[in-house]
Amino acid sequence: MRGDRRIVGYRLRAVLFGCCEALYLVIWSILPSLGTAHLIVFSAVNLLFWLVHPLLRGRSIWSLYGTYLSSSVGLAFAFGIESNLPLYPAYPLVVMAALDFGLNGAVSALFAFSLIYLIPAITLKGVGVYIPRVAALALLSLFAGLIGEERVRTERRLERMEDYLELLINSIKSGVVVTDIEGRVVSMNEAAEEILGYSADEMRGRKLDEEVVIHRGSSPILKALSERRPVERVDVTLLSKGGEEIPAGASVYLLEDGDDMTGAVEIFRDISDIKEREALLRRQERLVALGQMAAEVAHEIRNPLGGIRGFANLILRKAEDEAIKRHASFIIEGVESIERIVNDFLAYARPLNPIFRKADLHLLIKECLASSLEGFEGIEVKLDLSEEAREVEVDVEQMKQVFRNLFLNAAEAMPEGGRITVRVYPWRKPFRTEIGGEIVTLPPGQTVVIEVSDTGPGIPDEIKDRIFNPFFTTKTTGTGLGLAIVHRIIEAHGGVISVKDREGGGATFVIKLPMNRGGDRDGGRTDTGGGR
Repeated sequence: MRGDRRIVGYRLRAVLFGCCEALYLVIWSILPSLGTAHLIVFSAVNLLFWLVHPLLRGRSIWSLYGTYLSSSVGLAFAFGIESNLPLYPAYPLVVMAALDFGLNGAVSALFAFSLIYLIPAITLKGVGVYIPRVAALALLSLFAGLIGEERVRTERRLERMEDYLELLINSIKSGVVVTDIEGRVVSMNEAAEEILGYSADEMRGRKLDEEVVIHRGSSPILKALSERRPVERVDVTLLSKGGEEIPAGASVYLLEDGDDMTGAVEIFRDISDIKEREALLRRQERLVALGQMAAEVAHEIRNPLGGIRGFANLILRKAEDEAIKRHASFIIEGVESIERIVNDFLAYARPLNPIFRKADLHLLIKECLASSLEGFEGIEVKLDLSEEAREVEVDVEQMKQVFRNLFLNAAEAMPEGGRITVRVYPWRKPFRTEIGGEIVTLPPGQTVVIEVSDTGPGIPDEIKDRIFNPFFTTKTTGTGLGLAIVHRIIEAHGGVISVKDREGGGATFVIKLPMNRGGDRDGGRTDTGGGR
């Protein structure tokens, strides 16, 4: 729309230039004292004005007015009051004021010129010349003022329409990007700026997915432009300015002027939360089935284990042969190992029922790092903890279990040493979660993000969807319940946990948790994370 306004402005200036030229031609043809040289000079001055005025308008406009007024007086003193040269700046001056401010501007310019031009008229005794010239200029100011008034009214209407359209587009919660027929960005709304991380000024004029890449893989907007048909309801991966991959749903529609295509508009919506919830739901379904199976199997195994342990103890007491006693001891150790595994199974299947209280998240993380990394060498720790995300409501003991598991896994993934990075910061987007049995959407800034990264070998893509499943492990020892229990704890806190590749190698676990659950559950005491 701003481009259309510029075109209209250029056309209007051309019309006004022609009007000024035509009016002077009429005067030139009536007055025999005006020669061809006068016409050429006026045409040159008139053309120069319409070339310079658009460049200075809005910046040095008052200096431009002053230049034309002072030049009229100067020419009158220099060449005499009878000379026509003082009128050359006067005609464009009046038209310029009409163009900028309408009829009021033209009349004001006429009044200013009349007052200033009166000085040489009186000084040089040319009042007889002054009166008809001012009268002719008054007719021009009336004519130009009426045209300028309509231009001012039209521009104001366009500005109001533009402001309303901008307000309407910015009120849309989905991202909107408009391009021309070549795929160059014309405009984008505030939601698109927030999702992509680019400002509209940064993007304007740049060709999408060539000069600035916002889609991973094929570009739906370039596809729509090349095929000259809309693209509706497709899943895409957006790339933000910071390199973040954002799952989104997108549609592209063509902009047409009659039979001509003028551009395209892409409308997209961040569906990260939807994708996370879908993955969480699928995982929960698997975990529920596995948990039920684990509980049943554990109960079935526990009963015969008691009998095995009893007979092994009996053999250990009655046997006289040392070899038999040693074998009986091995049996008891094996039973105890199986019982520990069974107890882990039962603990996993048991409801968690977290007890929430306010806690200092930063201190909790530091204490868990110290206890988890004891005995490991060559491990560097980097902390990036935002003060905006310090106090949270959690079950302290359960969150200790989460952090110790993640820190221990990170350290074990780097047997030759490496770096563990922990970031804590507020999530600047809405977060949908369950609090107190109700599904709520927390506003931006009410969710904490905890990222735990390591510089180890990373996690292969083919097992990322399974690492939170119970009994799944890549280690030679262990039950494979560590991350499964971590997942259950985070879920019981109304949060989500995911894993992604770390840029430069390694893995990053990302936890999102509500900061506040609507009030202290333990009398307002803030827990530092220390145990008793």
